[in-house]
Amino acid sequence: MRRHFPLVFAVGLLGALGACGDFTGPGDHPLLSEEEAGPADPEGEPYPGDLKADAPLPAWVSHEHLMTAVRHQGNRKTCMAFSLAAALEGFHGAKQHLSVEQLWRRIEKMGPDADRLGRAVNAEICPDHDWPYGGEESDACQAHADYRVPSLIRTGTDPERLKAILAQNERNNIVFEVRWVQGYEEAGGRLVAPEGTNWEEVRDACIANKSCGLHIVVLVGYHQELDADGESRAFFRFKNSWGTQWGDAGYGYVSADYLRKFGRWGAVMRPAAE
Repeated sequence: MRRHFPLVFAVGLLGALGACGDFTGPGDHPLLSEEEAGPADPEGEPYPGDLKADAPLPAWVSHEHLMTAVRHQGNRKTCMAFSLAAALEGFHGAKQHLSVEQLWRRIEKMGPDADRLGRAVNAEICPDHDWPYGGEESDACQAHADYRVPSLIRTGTDPERLKAILAQNERNNIVFEVRWVQGYEEAGGRLVAPEGTNWEEVRDACIANKSCGLHIVVLVGYHQELDADGESRAFFRFKNSWGTQWGDAGYGYVSADYLRKFGRWGAVMRPAAE
């Protein structure tokens, strides 16, 4: 039986913003700035065990059964830490929340997102109850830091490759950064790019109106849908950190076309020994 692993995915909106916090998106949720996030990485790097191009992919994949309950980051610039923690919980099969606060304290002083990702590798994380979000570390945290962020592989943003990695193992959850463009979000937390649009076409308006920013989420599966013309379209399901009142009980959907146009980078965890 094929196992599936969670991927961490970041969704982005552009503006003169501070990382994950100075621009407010839907429902006053904080978003990142492109400047502070650093360069995009649409190509990624080789991933050991990639499914071959001719290997049949399942029509749908879901890792949601491995996910812990959706949390809320509030108005802090912590979407990367929430996404890394969620992916790590799925990777280790943890049945409890891990400490976002501990992870964020480790990476917050770094610069661009790429540096923060690197800083997170090998970080030891304790359960959330030993260092709660917005709280201080307890004496029990170091004793219970039983979870470690393994090496991270950049996945790139190609939807077919993302699907293949998700389908490979149920621990492959993708941390992904994407541009979140105001007006492209539909009911139920669905991100769909209008046909024919691309980032270059919307960039100037995003900067002028501060109508875009960056956000980081976790890709946990995908499925196919038929559009109004009967054409099959792929949608990725992601776990967000804006509470259960947002989207579909805290989860959202992003079309493969949206990822292709507005995705910036993705990263998936793998054991260092592999």
